[in-house]
Amino acid sequence: MGYDEDQSAADPESLRRYIDQRADMLRIVLMNHLFWEAALRTAGAEGRLGARWDDHDGQAQITLIDRTFLCAHGKILRSLFIDLSCCGAEGQQAIDVVLRSVTHKPPAEQEVGQPPP
Repeated sequence: MGYDEDQSAADPESLRRYIDQRADMLRIVLMNHLFWEAALRTAGAEGRLGARWDDHDGQAQITLIDRTFLCAHGKILRSLFIDLSCCGAEGQQAIDVVLRSVTHKPPAEQEVGQPPP
């Protein structure tokens, strides 16, 4: 779901809520992606992981995480970066805050606002 740029001038609070929601999602998705990427790196070329989660009925589920899954997950991650970058300076600021919080690096040591490859 993208944000209607024409609406932002009429409803700045709506834009702020959209940016906040996307930034929260970016932080979670980026943290998961970095964790899974590091775990797969240690597992080797044919490595796989299982991620356990509970569905809405409280039933345990397992999702297989491999390189193919990580590639698809990267597309979601990139789309969140793009969504925020389309929100102007406020969106870019949200990206920068997320990157600092997740990587714990000062801005001078990272490519601020750049999605992962």
